[in-house]
Amino acid sequence: MRALGYRDARAGHLCALFPLAAELKLYFEHGASLPDPDGLLEGTTKQTRFVRFRTARDLRKPALRRLVQRALLARSL
Repeated sequence: MRALGYRDARAGHLCALFPLAAELKLYFEHGASLPDPDGLLEGTTKQTRFVRFRTARDLRKPALRRLVQRALLARSL
């Protein structure tokens, strides 16, 4: 499986996109500790969580932008 990772100079490894046959998943390296009031995150591992995208419309959710910002802020502190 191939992925496209995102690394920030201060935050380190933040997330990765995993393109699959029927969907795209955005994994957050430390997603288990992220606040998720909009309920976007899925998964049950100790550390990671992911957001599932099935249509292009899923990528345009304002809640997704807030989640990415929270992840970046949490890891940059």
